Amino acid sequence: MPPDSENQDAQSLRLRRDADRDGFEELAAEYSRDGRLQRVTLDSDRNGQPELQGSYERGSLVKVVRESPSDGDGDGRPDRWELYEDGRLVEIRSDNNGDGRPDQWERLDSRGRLVRLEYDTDGDGAPDTAYAPAPETVE
Repeated sequence: MPPDSENQDAQSLRLRRDADRDGFEELAAEYSRDGRLQRVTLDSDRNGQPELQGSYERGSLVKVVRESPSDGDGDGRPDRWELYEDGRLVEIRSDNNGDGRPDQWERLDSRGRLVRLEYDTDGDGAPDTAYAPAPETVE
């Protein structure tokens, strides 16, 4: 595969970069036919498993899935998901027990402050325990 390649079908355009020509893409980007970015993947350690995947809707970032460099079990599954609205981070989901599903949710306000922290303590994939930080006081 050449280091830079394009693949166009009826719905999208995909740009890929394999700089060292080892068969693993270090960078890939998908665009809609109207030129809007839809998805980006990054494999910075060149192992064939993207550490970062970004999804876009109408040109705005809506979701980032990030494989943590501290993934001790090496299962290749994401352990952190970042959700965006209008380009603003609104929620972080984390897989702390390694089962491939979120077991912690951090909900953020419009200023990026934590407003709610939720946990799945029984392993069913849904939050069952929640905490809200005390409101800030101004003195």
